[in-house]
Amino acid sequence: MPMPKPLSAADHAAVHDLADAANSADGVRPLSERTLLDLDLLHESVRHLLVWQGGELAAYAQLGRERQGELVVHPAHRRAGHGRNLLTNLAGQGAAAVWAHGDLPAARALAASVGWEPVRILRKLSRPLAEEDSAPVTLPEGYGIRGFVPGQDEADWLRINALAFADHPEQGRVTRDDLD
Repeated sequence: MPMPKPLSAADHAAVHDLADAANSADGVRPLSERTLLDLDLLHESVRHLLVWQGGELAAYAQLGRERQGELVVHPAHRRAGHGRNLLTNLAGQGAAAVWAHGDLPAARALAASVGWEPVRILRKLSRPLAEEDSAPVTLPEGYGIRGFVPGQDEADWLRINALAFADHPEQGRVTRDDLD
C-alpha cells in the first residue's frame, strides 16, 4: 500500500477551522487530541479524508492507529451526505470503530443509518482546580494529593494509567512519547 501524503499547511489549518466551527455549533470538540496531533503524522497507519465544497473544507475524517476513526462535518455543510460518505469510506478502509464526541443525536442517527451502534460512552469527570471553586476533599488517612512533577512522575503515571485502563483500546497503551 502506498504511503499517504501529509496534509499541507493549508489543509492542516482548514481542519482546525472546521473543528472550531463544529465546536462552536455543537458545544463539544469534535476531534480528539490524538486525532489533531496525528494531522502532522506521516505514517501508513493514519489516513486523512477531506471533502471540499465551494472552496471550503466541508468535512474531514481520519482513520488512525488501532483502526479507530473520527469525523466531523462543518455545520454549514451538514445534511448533504458528507458524514455518511465519510463513515462508509472509513468502514471500507477497515475502521473497527468511529468515535463520536458528545453523544449528539445527529451522530447517533448517522451511525444508525449505516448499521452501527454505540458500544461505549465516555464520561468525563472534572473538578475545579482552584481551591475557592472546590468543595473540600476528604481523603483516607495516610493519603495526600499533590500535583504532577515533570521529570519525576512519568514512569509511575504510565504504570498506573496502564493498570487503570488495561481494557481500554487506546488509553491503556499510552507511551512515554505520547505523554511527552
